[in-house]
Amino acid sequence: MLPARAQGFGGTWVMQAPTGPITLTLTQAAGGRTTGTLTLEGDVIQLGGTIAQGRLSGQATLGARRGVFEAAVEGDQLAMVIAETNSAGVPDPATAQQLLFQRGSAAAAPATPAAPGTTRQPARGGGSAADRELSQLLLSSAWCSFSYSQTSGRTSTSRNVFLADGRLLIGTNSEGGTVNQYGGTATPNGSVYSQSQGGQTARWQVQGGRLFVDLGQGPQPVALSVARNSNGYPIITADGTEYSQCR
Repeated sequence: MLPARAQGFGGTWVMQAPTGPITLTLTQAAGGRTTGTLTLEGDVIQLGGTIAQGRLSGQATLGARRGVFEAAVEGDQLAMVIAETNSAGVPDPATAQQLLFQRGSAAAAPATPAAPGTTRQPARGGGSAADRELSQLLLSSAWCSFSYSQTSGRTSTSRNVFLADGRLLIGTNSEGGTVNQYGGTATPNGSVYSQSQGGQTARWQVQGGRLFVDLGQGPQPVALSVARNSNGYPIITADGTEYSQCR
């Protein structure tokens, strides 16, 4: 859940993304009823919801596709979580996106991924420009890693979702056939397939241009750098592992 904030939602909000600006326009009426549009990668998503206890939540519609959203405001920042729903009306976590907007002209200046630096609670505003830019980048999508071992014949993947309330959702998957651990492609008894999945929730914050992650032993700094691939999309390298944007 996003933290409750007693702030106005009405107006125009902008978030800079690798594919161009994402624009959110909201009209807040008496009684908390709020309508608007979210323009995302050329799609115009219709929004309608109500404000209760400082949070805006409601329905999102794009043609025949349906979804839900929740948003919270603090100062000149609006944090939103939006996800598609299945045929039963249940949100699909795999489609969830975390978006962090700036109000009005404050968001119009292009944002470039910050070179790594320090840490602070991401969705609470304040901090340096580098802190805000890095937080916005991390919140812009889920981040996935992939690795393959020729020696063991296994693939390992992870999916990491940074939430605006400071939580980090980590999902892992490992699967494949076991091959000769000393090299080669065959074992005396043939190949053995296995699969394992895992997940945990951590805390994250950005302060002083650096990312800190708390896995239960206090915030620890992450050696992090940001670059762009040949298509212009950001690639994050964290503690030696590469992560790219994913759904």
